[in-house]
Amino acid sequence: MASDSSTSRSQQTVADSRIGTDAVNSSALDPTASQSVATTDTSSMATESSGSLIPEAPSPSHIEVEAEDPEEPAEIQLALPKQSKRTWTDKSGTHSVVATLVNFNETHVQLERADGGNKVALPIESLSEDDQIYFAYATTPRYDQEAEVVIGKASRIMDGDTIKLHSIEDDQRTIRLVGIDAPESDQRFGPEAKLWLTHEVSGKNLRVEVKEKDRYGRLLGNVYVIDEGDRWLNHEIILAGLAWHYVDYSSDIRLAKAQQVARGEVAGLWQDARRVAPWDYRNGTRIETAIPVEAESIRTTDIQVYVTDSGTKYHSSGCRYLAKSKHQIPLSRAKSAYSPCSKCSPPR
Repeated sequence: MASDSSTSRSQQTVADSRIGTDAVNSSALDPTASQSVATTDTSSMATESSGSLIPEAPSPSHIEVEAEDPEEPAEIQLALPKQSKRTWTDKSGTHSVVATLVNFNETHVQLERADGGNKVALPIESLSEDDQIYFAYATTPRYDQEAEVVIGKASRIMDGDTIKLHSIEDDQRTIRLVGIDAPESDQRFGPEAKLWLTHEVSGKNLRVEVKEKDRYGRLLGNVYVIDEGDRWLNHEIILAGLAWHYVDYSSDIRLAKAQQVARGEVAGLWQDARRVAPWDYRNGTRIETAIPVEAESIRTTDIQVYVTDSGTKYHSSGCRYLAKSKHQIPLSRAKSAYSPCSKCSPPR
């Protein structure tokens, strides 16, 4: 789980200092144990006044644009989240201590005890499962300090802008890449968008910075490839010409500029003179012309089914699994992101 090298080890460059093995106190979580633990070269540890670790991180890449384009937003720095006091417990559940995480390396964490300020170093593997998961998230830098972070690997690619993520907490999350809209599966470039996303995420460790949930219960987030220097896939799929900037729901200038570049280079869907934006396609437009050829919107003609806040199935209206949450969704859309419930046997 959180001790996976893909999480704690991949962030090792954040703290250049090392916690010496002579600092390890296996009974440090025991309140009756000595609180004085020696550490090595603590003067070189990367800390800030609050006690959290702040890494030296590369700034995101920028795309050159014409002078008349909107101003660049303030540069966003990759940083670790602010740390706070919490109760740490060992695997046996016997010992615990209130402390703040102040440093770490591949094998150990260093905690500052709240009952005296002394620092103790503990093997990561000696921590409880919950603490190891907390450690994985606490040592994962992110751009949006207010975002909920989910770490894991893609278990299924729904389409060009939606994936299922198997998280390190051993559950499944439906992730919708925020700020973009990829062509629908039956649109031109829809299969290409799905293939591109499949290639970019398969087998790789991903970090998702979640903004919010949509009306279908999916997590809307920015997806980064941890293994490849935090590549931002929302941005890259637009640059590849395989998704649109979803301007109705996003004012991100970086995504807008990525679309300008893709359009200028006639990449992907921008090669198609008869292209239709996916949001228009879902509402019936089939051909981009001066006088659009319209079809009835699937929002009114499609069979309606229901999904829940956290489930992976779609249901008929009276299904017992809809007792706690219930969101209506067109069947055509449900089939691209959910599987049918085996209990209520909804339309297929």
